[in-house]
Parts: sequence; C-alpha cells; structure tokens
Amino acid sequence: MEALFHDLVIGVTRFFRDPRAFGGLEKQVLPRLPAASEEGKLRVWVPACSPGEEAHSLAILFQELAENRRKPIEAQIRAGARSPIAALVHAAVVLASMVLLAPLLAYLPMASLAALLLLVAWNMAEIRHIAHMLRVAPRSDVFVLVVCFVLTVAFDMVVAVSVGIVLAALLLMRRMAEITHSRVLQEDDGAETSRAIPPGVALYEIAGVLFFGAAEQAMKALSAIGSDIKVVVLGLGRVSVIDASGLVALESALERLRRERKFVIITGPLPEPRRIFERAELEANLDHVLFAHDVDAGLQIAADLAALNPDWNSARIGERRP
Repeated sequence: MEALFHDLVIGVTRFFRDPRAFGGLEKQVLPRLPAASEEGKLRVWVPACSPGEEAHSLAILFQELAENRRKPIEAQIRAGARSPIAALVHAAVVLASMVLLAPLLAYLPMASLAALLLLVAWNMAEIRHIAHMLRVAPRSDVFVLVVCFVLTVAFDMVVAVSVGIVLAALLLMRRMAEITHSRVLQEDDGAETSRAIPPGVALYEIAGVLFFGAAEQAMKALSAIGSDIKVVVLGLGRVSVIDASGLVALESALERLRRERKFVIITGPLPEPRRIFERAELEANLDHVLFAHDVDAGLQIAADLAALNPDWNSARIGERRP
C-alpha cells in the first residue's frame, strides 16, 4: 500500500470522483477495520478500475487512517488485474465487442448517439476544474487554456496541442528568466552578506538558470563594477543549469573583464551540465580566470591576489595566449 501511495507517475485525472461514497467509506467503514486480519494483512479488491483512480484514492484513505492511529496498517489493494496479460485480454474483449456488436449500432437513432456523445464530452470537459483554473491560475496559464480551447473547437486537437506546447515552452522560458537574480557585493556592502569582502574585491552572485532568456541580462551587471576593483569573484554555486548561450554570455563577460585587466575567480559548485566548462577550458584559454570550490575559497584567493596588487600582471592578462 505504501508503494501505491507514493507512486507519482499515474495516469489519473481526479481522485475521489464520488465524494459521497468515499466520505461514507472514510467515516463509517474504515474506522471499524482492524490494523490487520488474522492472516496478517487486509486485502482490498477494487473492481472495474481501469485508470487507477479508485485504487489510489483508497491508498490515500488508508495512509491517513494509519497516520491518525499512529501505527502502520498492513493492507493490499488490488485493482483487478494481476499480470500484464490483463491489458491484452481487455483489448481483445473490446475488439471483439466492436466487431460483433458494430452491426447493431445501425439500429440506434442518431439522436441517441448524439446525446451519448454530448454526455461523454461533458464528463471529459471537467467544467468545475476549468472554472477553478480560470479563478486561481495566472493570466498566462488562463491564456494558454483559452487558446487551446478555441483551437480545439475551431480546428482540431492536434493543432491545439501543438500550439499549446509552444506557448507553454515560451511561458516557461519567461518564468525561468524572471526567477534568475544577480547582485554585486563589494567591501562597503557588508551589511547585505555574512561574508567579509576584502578591499579591491567584488562578489558577483547569480541564482537561477543561465540560458539565452536570462544569461545576457544576468551578465550586464558586471559592467557596473568600478575601476578600483581588481578581482571579481563570480559565484555560480546557486546556478542550477547553464546552456551554450549562457556559456557564450559568460565568455563575453570574461572577455570584457580581461580588457579591463581584472582577475576573475569562478566559484562552484558549477552548474549542470559541467561538461560545457570542461570543453570550454576557460582556465586554460584565459590567463585571468581561476576556479575555486566555493565562494569562501574564492574570496580567500581574491584577497591574496588583491594584496599582491595584480597590476604587476596587467601586461600579461591584457593579451590572449597565442
């Protein structure tokens, strides 16, 4: 039952489809059940459970009952099928029914079939769920829902699903770009961070994802670093994902800092996929770039470089390696 309860990849549309029946089951039947039967486990059979909604709903009720009793309940919930062969038998029965009973459909009035089709469409629409989404969902999600609905009615479901996937992808990129934040901390900004930032050092932290929708905007803040800064510590430990366009923006920012003759220390853990950094070979191709395991180690290295005054190496870092 615990494995059934924790199964997340399930093809169901809604739990507790009959609130009245499940409410009576929860209040009148389940409290009378013992923790286990004489054989050691309670066995529950759920007939006619093709999508799995009832089985998972019962698993949730048993789990809540066990939490209320503060003791585990040994139960097995079976939804009819015992092996993968059940799906084959089900398909064969449906096929046989269609072949044998199809001629009888000719005797059904078209009005009856139309009424049946309307009933099925109404049950599939889940009007209450749509109304709830229209009330609480963000406007962007409501827009996608309305567009897909209109396209389904005006054209067909293939067009609606295709357009919906594209719109959802664009909205996802927009939201990921919105949650990507960055900040530049220097010696005078000690109140905003618990770390001690040495003189001549700037800490630039990025949180979120670095892809083409957010990378360029995140790297623009580096242009605000003053000429008195000798070492820039670039904290990527809170960046979860970076793509090729994000790496290009990062390389452009590093090149701009190279022209300004500043050292850069990139601190980790590096975002995924890390093979992008391995292929780019930033430390080997750029003389002014170093790597550190975390921000604290990067600040320590930056303090040493600032104390040594990296101006002595300005001629060296001002030119690329051949």
